[in-house]
Amino acid sequence: MFVTVRKLVPKTFTPSEAHAIAEEFRRAADQARSLAGQLRSGGAALDTSWSGISKGLFFEEFNNEPPQLLSLADWLMDRANHIESIKVTKWEEVWEQIPVRG
Repeated sequence: MFVTVRKLVPKTFTPSEAHAIAEEFRRAADQARSLAGQLRSGGAALDTSWSGISKGLFFEEFNNEPPQLLSLADWLMDRANHIESIKVTKWEEVWEQIPVRG
């Protein structure tokens, strides 16, 4: 003779949405890297056509921007990897037959 009992079983997984979200972060990182390259090129072109104290003051501030964008890209990639590693546990109900001594 058997009796049917309800049992909760944990199921641990990474939600499928996490991969899509992480991919968006990776695309944003690629865009930040591309923009950093464009800024460097634009700054180099400006560098040859401009002179004086104003140029020095501008580049003192501007030269920090491409590295900041690259830092942002690294952060976005780190977060993408983190998002893909997130695990959740869902408890699923299963029915199990167990023998009864009698």
